[in-house]
Amino acid sequence: MKLRVKKRLKKFLKEFDGLKKVKDNHWRAKCPGHDDKNPSLSITLKDNRILLKCHAGCETETILERIGKTFFDLNLKKNVVHTSTISTQHSNSGLSLKTYANFKKIPEEFLKDLGLATTKYRDQSSLKIPYFNQKGDQTGTRYRIALEGDRFRWKKGSKISLYGLWKLKEALKEEYLILVEGESDCHTLWHNGFPALGIPGAANWNENRDTPYLDGIPNIYLVVEPDQGGEVVVSRFGKSSLKDQIYCLEFDDFKDPSSLYLNNPEKFQVRFENIIKQAKPLTELLTEQSAKEKEKAWELCQDLAMNEDILDLFTKDLYRLGVVGEKRVGKILYLAMTTRLFERPVSVVIKGGSSSGKSFLTKKVLDFFPKKAFYELTSVSEKALIYSDESFKHRFIIFFEVVGLRGGFLDYIIRTLLSEGCLKYEVTEKGEDGKFKTRLLEKEGPTGFITTTTKLKLHPENETRYFSADLNESIQQTRKIVLNLGREGKGDQRSEDPGILIKWQAFQKWLEYAHLKAQIPYAEELGKLIDPRATRVRRDFTKILNLIRAHAVIHQKTRKVKEGVVIARIKDYAAIYDLVANLVSVGVEASITKQVRETVKAIIKIGKESRLYPVSLTNLARVLKLNKSTIKRRVDQAIELGYLRNEEEKPGKPAKIVIGDPMPRDKKVIPLSEDLRKAYLASKKGNK
Repeated sequence: MKLRVKKRLKKFLKEFDGLKKVKDNHWRAKCPGHDDKNPSLSITLKDNRILLKCHAGCETETILERIGKTFFDLNLKKNVVHTSTISTQHSNSGLSLKTYANFKKIPEEFLKDLGLATTKYRDQSSLKIPYFNQKGDQTGTRYRIALEGDRFRWKKGSKISLYGLWKLKEALKEEYLILVEGESDCHTLWHNGFPALGIPGAANWNENRDTPYLDGIPNIYLVVEPDQGGEVVVSRFGKSSLKDQIYCLEFDDFKDPSSLYLNNPEKFQVRFENIIKQAKPLTELLTEQSAKEKEKAWELCQDLAMNEDILDLFTKDLYRLGVVGEKRVGKILYLAMTTRLFERPVSVVIKGGSSSGKSFLTKKVLDFFPKKAFYELTSVSEKALIYSDESFKHRFIIFFEVVGLRGGFLDYIIRTLLSEGCLKYEVTEKGEDGKFKTRLLEKEGPTGFITTTTKLKLHPENETRYFSADLNESIQQTRKIVLNLGREGKGDQRSEDPGILIKWQAFQKWLEYAHLKAQIPYAEELGKLIDPRATRVRRDFTKILNLIRAHAVIHQKTRKVKEGVVIARIKDYAAIYDLVANLVSVGVEASITKQVRETVKAIIKIGKESRLYPVSLTNLARVLKLNKSTIKRRVDQAIELGYLRNEEEKPGKPAKIVIGDPMPRDKKVIPLSEDLRKAYLASKKGNK
């Protein structure tokens, strides 16, 4: 690393509290974008560029703004020119209170009364905008360094909050509030006698933090700006508990209240009052947006939705995107992700050795879904999910490598979300009056989980809440992957076609608005045919039913729909049987995986045909032609099940593997589709 890059990196890292080096070119720190108790910010250096990821969900733009940096500062190699020195209107001479007052046509004395003042930011004249809480105590400072372009910086240590909390009593008295983005619209509205509150950036609304301030205000008028920020605000408030109190203000030819005011200050009050009268309920706006989104999605995915075998198309496109083999696990993941739309999502754990392709497969399947369908994590503090501002409702949380689950408490949180469909957690916090108070944090579900692991088993209480799927680690599968990589090396560009994913993501968006309920007319007969001896079947049966529903729902255009409910066919069960019959049998220990059975038989064969008994991992690897790490994983699994034993008791010594308990014959827990068909037809005849 060049000295210049090292110096810039060192200077950048100094901006963060709680900095700790995890490994080369990777650090953890407290995220300045939220009140971070445990370091949840990952900082990675890759190709002389800094990558930031807050595992609590803060946007990179927010993090950079809090430390007075921009995206330009993330590139350590180029000649960095700080954006505050880039020429924009009025930026060469900085920004003063007088310039700002003249630009906004607001009296300077009025702004001074709000605490605004001319100050210095990095030796440049700038506007200081103080933030106060409801008691009037200053909690933060934001600097405005220019009138246009890159404008804002937070003072280090500032506590992000809504702007104008100290004036909230005016809104409570008037029984309405104008909610805007940023401070300048607040200044304009306050100057004209309207109660207002500012969100410091479109992504900085925090449901847990901010909602309590607005609970007592019956009418909230939300300014929707005609840009991406406005879309973000509408999306966030669409999931808020306040949505029924919110009305949206749209300005047609103007961006926001400030631009309307600057157009004609004398007529502003009358014009703004007319806009309030024409306000549209947020719920109505969301309905209109949903209808447009559904229509647009259908145009993109209708050919796909009308197909008789959508999963077959899925596996073909998955192959085109670079996934070789693993059709079964890929289909399971796809259907499981689709169950996010139901009240009981089906969670999945993908198991396999190191470099078996668990994360690669999972990521490729996720590419078929809109980003809002899931939330990815590699590591997280125990309470991060509770404090996160992310919504988990009808979403999947994706953990890459289950080692990211750091303890029993996080296991408990996941278990609660899976079982109860929501999470309620009471915390003690110090209030503005200095007294400690309790606050109930709630995370609404339903939520599903997908995780990958090299472990043979998860926490016993969590294991039964997932479908466990093992990846294929055979020689044949490895050969297929190597040949596929060879084709890519010759210039095969299959994975470069973004059009493949557009239709699939549109299909999932369309499903969100289409028929989501599915009836399984043969569910009772299926229940009668399932082997009930293992109690785990109680949970697995629910998962099976939901996968059947998911298969029927994605094929709803080729299924009978009665009063908005999709009627599942026997062929929907047949598809699920092929995917999970063996998983269910192995899960209740009524069957053994192909890999374990193959491993035990190989040891029996070695014992009969040679004197190499007890068997070492080296000899077993030689016979099965697999690497030792894969063999060890298989042997450990067989030992845990009792079919093998290791007679070597001294740690660090080579294993001495011998035969344990006899392997049982494979037994299917769920019935063949043909048996179910016969039972269902018989029950229909009996009811006539």
